[in-house]
Amino acid sequence: MQKMHVFYNKSVQSRFKIPHRFVLLIAILLICSVGCDANVLPSRDVASPLPAPPNPSHQDSATKSERQIDDTSWGGLNVEFAGVPLEQAERIIVLLHGYGAQGDDLVGLEKELEAGERAAFIYPAAPLALKSGGLAWTQFNGNGFESSYQQLLSFMNDLHNKYPDRSITVGGFSQGAMMASNLLAEESLQIEGMLLYSPYLALARPPHTGESLPKVFLAHGRSDKVLAFSESEKMRQTLQSKGYDVTWFPFDGGHTIPPSVISASNKFLRKM
Repeated sequence: MQKMHVFYNKSVQSRFKIPHRFVLLIAILLICSVGCDANVLPSRDVASPLPAPPNPSHQDSATKSERQIDDTSWGGLNVEFAGVPLEQAERIIVLLHGYGAQGDDLVGLEKELEAGERAAFIYPAAPLALKSGGLAWTQFNGNGFESSYQQLLSFMNDLHNKYPDRSITVGGFSQGAMMASNLLAEESLQIEGMLLYSPYLALARPPHTGESLPKVFLAHGRSDKVLAFSESEKMRQTLQSKGYDVTWFPFDGGHTIPPSVISASNKFLRKM
């Protein structure tokens, strides 16, 4: 399971057929992610068993009652909010959790990411329920990706249409980052930035090459045993070949989001 601790260990077939390598990588993810934790706290950079539900360390300092929670659905997805109300936000950041995690797995990153005083954070929950009790954007064999992607796209369209003047950044960890990267195909969403933590290259459609391309922050641990470091290297090369401005941050570590990545993310956000 891809759990996020702040050491954040987190892990797409669209209308097109999923590449065999995509299915294989998800299968590897199911087998290998018998533990993945994303945590910002150095002392908790450890893996978590796949069946165990995530319990982000951020929740130690922010109980559920202290967070903005909205039980309504956007595009059919259950979402949780943090930061300022959307109506007051200048910047909106959407973060997608990894395979096997709960919908609030990344909640707490709003306390680490320096997105400005008027930033709102949205944490959508993946629509597929696993027998382990966690959630996923797609099954290990690729089933469910298309419907999940369409729900995510509907969610993003709702967000963009309701708040057209807001700066929108989308990101995620592991499988969530894989899903987020597929939104690069959607020029109409006018996404300003991407925060991709430990993804792999599985683009169902090519990224758009319009006039205004999102800036991309891409981080991956050299010792990642769940998703190969080379996957993000391939993604970097692919996006740069399409003209994307990619901030590449390799780090010494595994399938996680250590403090160094948070620091680099903040530098990236300040420049946007």
